[in-house]
Amino acid sequence: MDRTVSEASTAKQDQQSMPHIAIIEKATSTIANVYEDTMPNQGKFGGPWGWPEVTIHVAIPEDMDRDVIAAKLGEDGVFGFEVDATKLAQKQERLWAAMRAERNRLLADCDWTQTLDAPLSDEAKTAWREYRVALRDVPASVVDADVGAVVWPVMP
Repeated sequence: MDRTVSEASTAKQDQQSMPHIAIIEKATSTIANVYEDTMPNQGKFGGPWGWPEVTIHVAIPEDMDRDVIAAKLGEDGVFGFEVDATKLAQKQERLWAAMRAERNRLLADCDWTQTLDAPLSDEAKTAWREYRVALRDVPASVVDADVGAVVWPVMP
């Protein structure tokens, strides 16, 4: 069975039954926090997050990744969202680092298979060697920088 880096993100997507709501600071157009609720509900918050003159609560569109968005005040005075290139690059780097760490862990877990005294047949050692080559080739197999869709080779 193939494993992917996105197992955690798939589980995360399954849990997303309610919309995500951004609390936006009006003065700076900064997203102060994100919460889940059936609809924006500013009244349940105390302090500045509940003050309509300081913040506004806006539903994040389902097709937007809340980890890489920034609030934007439109010419019509309505807040919306756009992809923040810096946040997107940082997220991609975190995903690449996680993928490389997983690959390195899998390689380390089977280092023993390549020692001279490993209790394996020549055929088994060859299978493990091919698996290790496939693991090293994983970064090159990533299509369109979609690190979350990495298909890991199957361990022999």
